[in-house]
Amino acid sequence: MEPTINQILQQAVTAHQEGKTEKAEKLYKKILEAEPKNPDVNNNMGALLQNLGRLDEAEKSYRKAIEIKPDYAEAHNNLGSTLHRLDRLDEAEKSYKKAIEIKPDYAGCYHNMGVILFKLGRLDESAEYQSKAIELSPNFKGALLNRGHILFVKGELERALQDFDTCNNSESRSRSLFCLNALGRTKDIYNRI
Repeated sequence: MEPTINQILQQAVTAHQEGKTEKAEKLYKKILEAEPKNPDVNNNMGALLQNLGRLDEAEKSYRKAIEIKPDYAEAHNNLGSTLHRLDRLDEAEKSYKKAIEIKPDYAGCYHNMGVILFKLGRLDESAEYQSKAIELSPNFKGALLNRGHILFVKGELERALQDFDTCNNSESRSRSLFCLNALGRTKDIYNRI
């Protein structure tokens, strides 16, 4: 008895998660031969291709998923990530905006948008998007780290220090020491190391 599409999809997702990329790609292609208009499989194929660095192909897969299901927030976010990696920041920004419009509680997308805006030199907007990501997911380490970095760059050292301390991972602890140094709080540095 032939496996069902759902069984093949489960095998593909498992292979993808286990890093068995060739097997996952073959299984996704097999599904797409039978169901070319499956938005989830097109999105998953895009994620696999993106992870393999095949960004042009990933972009096509995400665009296909969006064509099939225009309100697919995750596909818009993933397309934004691919466009970001292709250094097409204005297009990435549009994709992230669309994802947020569809799914206003999408913390990861607010974070991604903040990263793009930082690269575009729009620090205040970037900080606002990172803040929204933190509001939606208070322990979002990446957003805390990035907002802290933005605040540091803007010279808001006490607020940056607060974000780095809240984040509390090895990178943020290192950045906290830089903040303390910039604040002239040498004694606090020695107390932390």
